[in-house]
Order: sequence, then structure tokens, then C-alpha cells
Amino acid sequence: MVKRYPDHITVTKVQEPTQNNDGDWVMPTGINSFSSKCRFQPVGKNNVIRGKDGDEIFYDYKVFLPKITDTCQFGDTATGICEGSDFTGTIKGFHNRQTFVEIWV
Repeated sequence: MVKRYPDHITVTKVQEPTQNNDGDWVMPTGINSFSSKCRFQPVGKNNVIRGKDGDEIFYDYKVFLPKITDTCQFGDTATGICEGSDFTGTIKGFHNRQTFVEIWV
């Protein structure tokens, strides 16, 4: 039987420092991440998306997840198991579609 989401992904979000009342910059504590079942799909020759300033960003996989409430951003780290092999990459793009989520890694 074919599984819609046979793989697994964990997304670790980039945490930005915040400025406290004294004006000092403080890094957040703890790890902000989420896990989900997914499907890794290798891309072919059309593996370029445009950045905000028009630069070309190359990616290796499209990752499809069921609809989630979390969001991802450019630079978050994606680790997962794809066809029995470990995978680690940086998120290049994210789109929360109507019935699923698409991530470019």
C-alpha cells in the first residue's frame, strides 16, 4: 500500500535575539521545533526559487506535510529520515497551502 507521508521531518526554528529592558540583547533559551510525518521529493533541473531581492536560491528537495499550524522561515533547519537515510538541510522556502504544507529544502 502506498503511504501519502512515508518520511519524517523535524524543523528547528532560528531564534532571533531580543532586547531586554536594559538594552542588552538576549538569546532565547530552549529549542523551538516541531515534528511531522512528510514526503521528501527530490527535484530535477527546475530547482530555483527567487529570493526577496531577486537572487537565485537553489534547493534539493520539496517536502510535503499535512496541514500544520506552525510556520517555517528561511534559514530554519530541517532534519529528517528520507527513504531510511538521515537528511539535514536549510529551509529555503515555505508555503502553507489549503490542504497541505510545502517546504523547499
